[in-house]
Amino acid sequence: MIALEMNQYDLIKPMLAEIPGCLWNVDVLEKRKLGNVYVDRLPYPQATYIETPYFLYYAGGVFNKVFLDDVINHILADLIPDNEARPVFLFSTSQEWKDEIEKRLTTYNRSDFGPYLTRRLHHLNKDSYEKFKKSLLPLPDEYTVIISHENGESIVRAYCNDIEVCACHDGGQGLGLMDFNVFTHPYHRHKGLASICCSKLIDHCIEQDIVPQWGCWTVNVPSCNLAEKLGFQITAETQVNFAEIKKE
Repeated sequence: MIALEMNQYDLIKPMLAEIPGCLWNVDVLEKRKLGNVYVDRLPYPQATYIETPYFLYYAGGVFNKVFLDDVINHILADLIPDNEARPVFLFSTSQEWKDEIEKRLTTYNRSDFGPYLTRRLHHLNKDSYEKFKKSLLPLPDEYTVIISHENGESIVRAYCNDIEVCACHDGGQGLGLMDFNVFTHPYHRHKGLASICCSKLIDHCIEQDIVPQWGCWTVNVPSCNLAEKLGFQITAETQVNFAEIKKE
C-alpha cells in the first residue's frame, strides 16, 4: 500500500463516502495533520484505508484482498505494541470487506461485544434541544463548571472541591461537526452534571455555527440515552469489526 500526501486526500473521499462520519474524520486528518491515508498500488487507486489517532480505522472502495492483507498486517505489526492490548475499530464499506476482516482477526483476543459492534451517529435537533434546556436543573451549589479550549479542542469540566468529576469534550478537534464524549465520576452521577456540561458545549457549538454530532456505541446505553435526552436524533447506524488485540 502507498501513503498519500495530504493534498491528495480528495482522491479517496468517494471510496469512503458510504461510511457514516468517515469523511468528517478525513477532514480532521487533513486539517489537523493527524493519522494517515493509504491506497492500493494500482495505477488508478480503487481501494483505500485511513487510520486516526483514536483507534478508528476505515477501509473501503473496490474490495482488494492483497490490499486488505497489507492493511491488517500493518495494524498488527506497526500499530499494536507487543504485549499491550489495544482496541481496533475497523469500519468498512461492504459486507465483503467486513467478512474478510473478521477472518483475519480470529486468532486474537476478542471483546465480549463479539466481532461486530454497532455505532450510531446523531445530529442535534435544535427545537428538541431548546425544549430540553427549559427542563434543565440548576447546577448544585457544591459544583463549578468551566469551559476551556486546548489544542483546538473544546472541553467543559465540572469540579467539586477543585477535583474534576465530570468532563465533556468534542472529538472533532474544533472542526465543523463535533463528536461528543462525556465522562462522569461514578460517585457524582445522577446529579445532572453530564447534562449541564454537554449543554454548555452544545451552546458553544451553536455560537460558533458548528453543528453538534453525537457518536456512541449501542452497547453504551447511558450515552445513547443521554444523546436522545439532549435532543439528538439518530441519522445513521453502522457496523464495525471490533477486536481487542494483543500479540500472542
